[in-house]
Amino acid sequence: MSPFLGISPYKMATASMMPTLQESDFLMTNPRAYRSQAPQHGNLIIFEYPRDPTKQFVARVVALEGETVEIKNKQAFINGEPLQEPYKIHEDAAADSARDNFGPLKIPAGHCFVLGDNRDISNDSRFWGALPLANVKGRALYVYWAKDKKRIGLKLK
Repeated sequence: MSPFLGISPYKMATASMMPTLQESDFLMTNPRAYRSQAPQHGNLIIFEYPRDPTKQFVARVVALEGETVEIKNKQAFINGEPLQEPYKIHEDAAADSARDNFGPLKIPAGHCFVLGDNRDISNDSRFWGALPLANVKGRALYVYWAKDKKRIGLKLK
């Protein structure tokens, strides 16, 4: 990490965030993004995996503390309202009861709920629960290197 710029590199190791991020994309992140504020809906965050803090992953924040999240037949709902997610994909047309149905779960204080954009292969909050905010290590800002050169400089939202 560069203490002067406050940015840090990160390499995508999986396809869990496709199509937004590609496996082997190199991202620039802001590790200071959440020092004074919590992540917001839609943020792409870097976090320590709760089951193994030596690993870091990227996922999208879909629910915040105090909100109730539920997934029914691949559709996410926040506080009973369907979540509009133009970025998500499902590679498997068949519904899997463990993967494609979840909750309802009220997100406890000091936590958020994260999902990968590539829902059928993502290891996310559906499998290990709400993410403690203490595990959040930064916000993904942009792609600084990619196999597909047209993606270089892609700003992440």
